[in-house]
Amino acid sequence: MFEIISHLVKRLLYSEDLVNDEEKLIQSLREEGYDLAEISQAFEFIFSTSEIIEVSGDNQKSLRKEADYEVNINSRSFNRVFNFRERLKLSLGVQGVIIKLLALNLINGEEVELVISKCLVEYSSIVNLIDFWKALELVIDDEFRLALITRKVEELNGLDESKGKYIN
Repeated sequence: MFEIISHLVKRLLYSEDLVNDEEKLIQSLREEGYDLAEISQAFEFIFSTSEIIEVSGDNQKSLRKEADYEVNINSRSFNRVFNFRERLKLSLGVQGVIIKLLALNLINGEEVELVISKCLVEYSSIVNLIDFWKALELVIDDEFRLALITRKVEELNGLDESKGKYIN
């Protein structure tokens, strides 16, 4: 079991062409003698952990697993660290926008978690800025906040469909 996990992690980290095409990756692993049950278990093991880093007042970092964390995700000391699955699924542009949204206090930690969850569940391919914006609109049901976000975050400028609509 650990052999396939190690092999799969190496592939995911160093072979971008296979990461973008899941079917090729699975076929490649099958050609190397792994069966679907082993591949499925390895993927589940790799993508099942989620981590959050909390920065305390004296800048010490403590790493906690998702299952036992009770970090106030709406506090100013909250720093979102993307887990392995999120780093693979969210484009670098989306990851940068999430960090920017948090840094500018345009979105709180709870909203970030909801948006990321929606992105991971709703989209089967790599999440781009348009997909991220659609998920963000589902979480933030306030046109004025969305307009402010598009104004402050250059990468999202032009994605707000309510721009140009008249508000009475």
